[in-house]
Amino acid sequence: MTNVYVFVAQAGELEAMACLLSASIRARASCELIAAVPMPASVWGELSQRTLERLDDLDVQLAPIENPVSIDYPIANKIAALAVPVSADVERVTFIDSDILCMAPPVAMDGDIVCVPPRGQLLSRDEWHALYRDFGLDPPAPRAFIDANGQTRTTDAPYVNSGMVSVRREIARAFAGQWAAVSRALLDRGFTDPNHRYHIDQISIPIAAALDGYDLRFDTPRWNFPSWY
Repeated sequence: MTNVYVFVAQAGELEAMACLLSASIRARASCELIAAVPMPASVWGELSQRTLERLDDLDVQLAPIENPVSIDYPIANKIAALAVPVSADVERVTFIDSDILCMAPPVAMDGDIVCVPPRGQLLSRDEWHALYRDFGLDPPAPRAFIDANGQTRTTDAPYVNSGMVSVRREIARAFAGQWAAVSRALLDRGFTDPNHRYHIDQISIPIAAALDGYDLRFDTPRWNFPSWY
């Protein structure tokens, strides 16, 4: 399976992380790597010459992106990263947070959209169901997943971590557009809890998938191990 891995390379600490992530993937897989660079530089800054040289050494392509939600919500740069142009022979586009390291050869994934549930839950079951109703959706159906302890659990509150979002190439741009639209709507909603606002990018993923009728699959922590939360 031809897989493209894309991540954000933004001026500051993220550019160093992007280099480390690139090197860790290159050491374990032969694949296409794309660094999504937020624009304009007047807002996000410019990558250093050392970073540009290192990414070039690692055969990483650069793709300019613009935040599709708000410059006041920089996390949404990852949404634009998922929509970068890729060649027609690519089967999957996989976004990875820049602060992740590849510790083993990547394994194949299947399904429209694949994410990993986090260790904890941000919203209550009632809050999830209310959000789904607000978007004209039926409540999410229960589904099983494997948690960070290797235990099988069931939930109908489909919270996922946005540190790894893998999609079929054919739907990447459309899903990114819906993901951005739902994120904007949730920002306008005005969550009173700042933790909820910060994680709008994660809350919006299952809603966006449901609105477009895409299958959202839960993968195991092998793809996004929750070592920090």
